[in-house]
Amino acid sequence: MCTWPARGKKPATKFYVLDEGELVAILDKCAKDGVPREKCPISRFKGLGAQLMGKGEAAARRELMELRGYAVEIDV
Repeated sequence: MCTWPARGKKPATKFYVLDEGELVAILDKCAKDGVPREKCPISRFKGLGAQLMGKGEAAARRELMELRGYAVEIDV
C-alpha cells in the first residue's frame, strides 16, 4: 500500500498495489503531481495475517479461536 499525503483540500489517498510494476507507476504519478517520493510512505503486508489479526482485533479473534476453535475442521 502506498499513501499519498494530503495536499491542500485533497485528503490523503491510499493505493493498493500488487507488484513492483504497479508501485513504480504510482510513485511516478506521485512525482508528476509534485509530491516527492519520500513523502509517500509504503507499507507492506503479506497474506491474511495483517488483515485478520490487525491492531485492536487480535485479542477478540484469539478469544473466539480459543472458545470455538474445536468446531472447525482443518486440513493441515
